[in-house]
Amino acid sequence: MRWLVHSIWLLIAACGGGGTSPPPVAVGQFVEGQITNTDDARLSPTRSLVARQVDHAEASAHPLPVADLISALDDPDPSIREDAIEALGDRGDPQGVSGLWRALYCEETWLKLSAIEALADIGTDEAAIALGQLLSDEDAEMREAVVDALADIGTNTARGYLDQALADSDSNVRATASEALAELLSEVK
Repeated sequence: MRWLVHSIWLLIAACGGGGTSPPPVAVGQFVEGQITNTDDARLSPTRSLVARQVDHAEASAHPLPVADLISALDDPDPSIREDAIEALGDRGDPQGVSGLWRALYCEETWLKLSAIEALADIGTDEAAIALGQLLSDEDAEMREAVVDALADIGTNTARGYLDQALADSDSNVRATASEALAELLSEVK
């Protein structure tokens, strides 16, 4: 019912009617015309619609196009950006690499780590190239996460970046790169 009220309000507002905004609604799962509350965050009706689309696009019969997920990476709400990152990784579509590449340079460390995982899930040479750029990150833990993701990708391009990581200033990064390369070589034999 709440969804219907907010949809009607949006329609009235779009047509120039109504002057005040409705109360915020909780972001939740949209199921058979109802919003079931799954998050305590309060958002405007428009923002909750975006959140529902990103949150549940993969589960629906009509998932959001990759371009829409990439657009959601620019949303000011970090939870929506995280959902879009995860959806792009789950989708595994190489078209998502460009948006995820940008997400590697956001301020939030946890979003960077999500983008690293999503790129590993995509697993293409382009994803490896995007990850390879983070081997110069000042955070050694971030570089180590990149090395793990490159090992998951395992392509020749990823191996080239793993070779570069053997010269890293941090001993943990070097050790992780060495272990990853040894494992990749053992898989070839």
